[in-house]
Amino acid sequence: MSEAGAFSLRRVEAADAELLLRWRNAESNRPFMYNTAPIELATHMRWLAAELANPQSRHLVFQQGDEAIGYASLTDITVQHRRCSWGFNLADTPQPKGSGARMLFCVADYAFTELGLEKICSEVLSFNSASLRVHQRLGFASEGRRRRHIHRDDGVFDIELFALFADAWQTQRQALLSELLDG
Repeated sequence: MSEAGAFSLRRVEAADAELLLRWRNAESNRPFMYNTAPIELATHMRWLAAELANPQSRHLVFQQGDEAIGYASLTDITVQHRRCSWGFNLADTPQPKGSGARMLFCVADYAFTELGLEKICSEVLSFNSASLRVHQRLGFASEGRRRRHIHRDDGVFDIELFALFADAWQTQRQALLSELLDG
């Protein structure tokens, strides 16, 4: 699976259930999710079991050494169209600066290299400036905006649409890898 220096990915296992639930429910992550309500254990367990059995999904734990520090999912994987969508969050504890970009580098590399996909689609809440920056840093192209698309208890929000293509990834991959490992 994809690696960048001391960072690596591994597949999510059933034993990761409590850790993922803690991260999904973390105050540092929930404001950036489409649904901000806390997730109940039973709901999470049903979701995880279904997702681990879903051939159109890959769920990945991002590690620094042996420590799990993030989670990413590739969903809606379509072999015919060679694309997927992704989602992600970091652990609920402080992480080294750049950990999110390193994680997403590994996930993009996995999607393009190991799965042979040509496009990663992404949606970002328009107020999530950190996520917007990391998408730009990784070379995602804007594909537009869905206005007033997400209704939550705290308001109605736009989402920004992005895509990263395999050919653009290959063009910038080595420079980005050097930047992420050196910076």
